Amino acid sequence: MRKTGDLSRAYKECSVILKSNPDDKFARISMAYCLKGMMELATDQMDVPELCRLIREYADLHLEAVDEHEMNHKISWVVRGFTTKYANDERLNTAMIDRIFDAVTSVDFLAPHRYYSVLLDAFLKVKEVNGNVWQGLAQMVEWWGLENLLEEDFKKVLLANGHWMISLAERVLSAYVKVLLIKIAKGEHVQEAVAFADNLTQFVTDHPDIKNLNYYRAKIYKALGMMNEARTAAREFVKQRPKEFWSWSMLAELIDDDKAKLSCYCKALTCPSDPSFLVKVKAAAGVLMYYFGNYPEARREFDDIIAIHTKKGWNIPQNVDEITRQQWYQSTVPSANNVPFYRAHCDLAEDFFYGDIPEVGVLISHINHQKQVCGFVTEDRRNGYFSIKKSKENFVENQIYAVRFNGDIPVGKPATFCTIRRVVDFTPYAGKLFRKETLEVTLRLGQSFTFVGDVYIDAKMLPADFRSGDIFEVISVPYYNIKRDQWSWRAVQLKRPE
Repeated sequence: MRKTGDLSRAYKECSVILKSNPDDKFARISMAYCLKGMMELATDQMDVPELCRLIREYADLHLEAVDEHEMNHKISWVVRGFTTKYANDERLNTAMIDRIFDAVTSVDFLAPHRYYSVLLDAFLKVKEVNGNVWQGLAQMVEWWGLENLLEEDFKKVLLANGHWMISLAERVLSAYVKVLLIKIAKGEHVQEAVAFADNLTQFVTDHPDIKNLNYYRAKIYKALGMMNEARTAAREFVKQRPKEFWSWSMLAELIDDDKAKLSCYCKALTCPSDPSFLVKVKAAAGVLMYYFGNYPEARREFDDIIAIHTKKGWNIPQNVDEITRQQWYQSTVPSANNVPFYRAHCDLAEDFFYGDIPEVGVLISHINHQKQVCGFVTEDRRNGYFSIKKSKENFVENQIYAVRFNGDIPVGKPATFCTIRRVVDFTPYAGKLFRKETLEVTLRLGQSFTFVGDVYIDAKMLPADFRSGDIFEVISVPYYNIKRDQWSWRAVQLKRPE
């Protein structure tokens, strides 16, 4: 009867059988097919109350109790059919979806399962009237359980038109974050948000190909006021996308220090990008430039913003228009190009970004200007070298620098560094990278060098009026004595006591 289209009679016959024998497995299965057909009719008529009633009646069959657990996934396809058909229908309202979701929770689904994932995909199609994600998605995702995502859910989907769509996992994570941010602002779902952000750490480890996970963590932690956690997540995100302007811009939003904030905006503005995407960053940078008295550079930023809006036919933002009317703007000659300013002010951003990498003190032992490499020795007596071709730092032999290395210091290969700066306060490195002591220097006639204790002194360093036994204040640095096969000290400065 059902196959010939007589659903009503088929349903009545199944009801009679089940009433007399409720444990009849095949009667339950037949009823399940009848109910599915009736749900499809209710979907066609957009009869949500009837659809919800039928879903609950389906759940009451408890097909899982008769070893037909997988059949419950037919509900996934019914819901998918409904949301696909009416996703863009103006008659659809989220109150209908709330009712359908409530009915769906009565069904005992087999999870994880590829058809259980179909149910998640179905609810992702729902949008609010304003185009935002359905607010009920938060409860839906928490009920569905992100731990039920399958490995195949993390793969891109090839569409019929030949284009690729991002994975189901990426879509649900993105949508869930958007809903959580709205709910956090209302003081809702706080505990769930903290748990989700913490759990995303494992997602980052298991699925490094999804680049936005640390971005999501940073956004949620920031909304929760957990700024240290937000900054840590933001650093990790920037490491994944160091050439994306918006990653540096996000980092700037999480920094309290205005100089470091400006540095992050400068770093963002050095990233390759369409100028029209940079107007907000340029505006933020311009305000800080003005705050620090860099008026020509600030005016350059606002002039650029106006030029971009004019070219695109956009209205000038009100805050920019107000700035152009101010006296300082009218009387300031803009800088010709702010790129040099950007490059000169990236250091604080880089320091903040690489803040989780410890600085290592190194002594520059020699410089090969022709090959543009520096040799160095570390506090724990490791030798190495690195290229200085692209570095803005001015390197000097026997000078101490603080370096954040990118990984380990290799043997026989150039090391790479994230940041490097010349040390001003040498005190922490006394006895490690230099020694300052008063020594009695003796030298026999004809000797080209001498040792005072473990300090090697080249005779060329001694003054013309030197006499063996003279007293000097000696500054020495570590060096490797190849002949003795050991570390020793080499004098780099001799000065008579005053």
